[in-house]
Amino acid sequence: MARMGASAMPSSRTVKFNPAQYLTASSLAHKRLHVLANHALYSQGDRADSVFYLEAGRAKLIVVSERGKEATVSLMVEHDFIGEESLAGPQGLHTATALAMTACTVLKLSREDMVRLLHQEHAFSDMFLTADHSNLARVTRRCMDDERGYTRRKED
Repeated sequence: MARMGASAMPSSRTVKFNPAQYLTASSLAHKRLHVLANHALYSQGDRADSVFYLEAGRAKLIVVSERGKEATVSLMVEHDFIGEESLAGPQGLHTATALAMTACTVLKLSREDMVRLLHQEHAFSDMFLTADHSNLARVTRRCMDDERGYTRRKED
């Protein structure tokens, strides 16, 4: 397989990077999993040792507070990465539960393979960081909207 890299000549057309095609064609050890609706990919507090790429389906990230209150913090769709907190370190724990809302097909990559891929493949790294930043921005906006809604309801 050809290595993704920058071209010496500028191009007028944009080539969309396809992570699923890259991940399945690479020599990385990965597992393709089929997860039934309402089943967890992982649970809050589980050891965070893998990153998941959502090929098909929809999932959500939910957290449960110490008082037992549950909140959905993010809705995940095809082409989203899930479980990025595993990249923070080998001793990390998942801070949320990833629950399939529909039947899902995911690629599961070990933390070690994902770190190696991010270091070696710059096109993949760029795409992953852009996707991760977009997801963080989406979660932050949702939290801000929830806070504003809470404030408005409190004043009623």
